[in-house]
Amino acid sequence: MLIFNDISIVYQGDKIVRVDHFPRRPFVNRGVYYFDRHVPKALQARVQRVRVVLCLHTWNEIEALNANNRLFIQLDMAWNAARLEALAVCRRVGVLDCSI
Repeated sequence: MLIFNDISIVYQGDKIVRVDHFPRRPFVNRGVYYFDRHVPKALQARVQRVRVVLCLHTWNEIEALNANNRLFIQLDMAWNAARLEALAVCRRVGVLDCSI
């Protein structure tokens, strides 16, 4: 397993098996913490955004880190569900190469 700044890559033999993106730290603007994450390219058309930026409504770093991690996991689960839904539609329609 290789770990870079915010990505871990797991190899099985010479094939990449999994790529995990670790949550980035929330950023601070005027003392208030914000969540920031890029939308995956395959979902940008569906979400109609390139980035998601949300105010965490806290000045406390620990609360911000906890809220940031929760939002990261919730978005990951929602995006994975959207990918699976799109993949199911591709299979129903009969598209062989579905780039999701």
